[in-house]
Amino acid sequence: MTRIILLRHGVTDENEAGLIQGQMDGHLTGLGREQARAAGRQLSGRQITRAVSSDLARARDTLLEALEFIDCPWSTDARLRERNFGQFHGRTRDEYAKTVEESQHDPDTFCPPDGEDYAMVHERVVAFLDDTAGTPGDEVVLAVTHGGVVRHLLAHAHQRPLIDTAAFETDNASITELEIANDGTIAVVSMNNTSHLSPEQTGPRLEMI
Repeated sequence: MTRIILLRHGVTDENEAGLIQGQMDGHLTGLGREQARAAGRQLSGRQITRAVSSDLARARDTLLEALEFIDCPWSTDARLRERNFGQFHGRTRDEYAKTVEESQHDPDTFCPPDGEDYAMVHERVVAFLDDTAGTPGDEVVLAVTHGGVVRHLLAHAHQRPLIDTAAFETDNASITELEIANDGTIAVVSMNNTSHLSPEQTGPRLEMI
């Protein structure tokens, strides 16, 4: 049995500005670092076997803050990166939404120039999940990643179509847990848990694009 604890990165300057980060590194704010430490304290009593992070700075820095309270080896995996928004990196979410609307594509099938559509993201994040679950023995793995990745894994666990991926909420520094049985069955233990954050530690809630 494998338990995967998904931790979304803390709030960034780009989150607060409403800019698309995608596969840019992003920069944690002071609040984002507080959120990461709060998550680390929340998880400090868990028997975490190892941790893995997206290689983007905002996720990696979130993990490093959390590791002040968790003692385990860690690594990075590019499959945990946020969606590649191609030519829309650094532009506003409103600009992107307008372009998708004008394209007459649904959000899940629109592929930004030089970027990824939903299916491309889904393929790589599910591959990460399968590989992690396929490791022999019982493990508790902390995976620090991005809102889009968590949503795709939840859609996969619930066997929902790609268009429904955006229906799931993933706040900054939220914790979502999946349990994968030896037969591959996935149980969602918790979703978007922010009980470790005080009201002053909550960040902006942004819908998936």
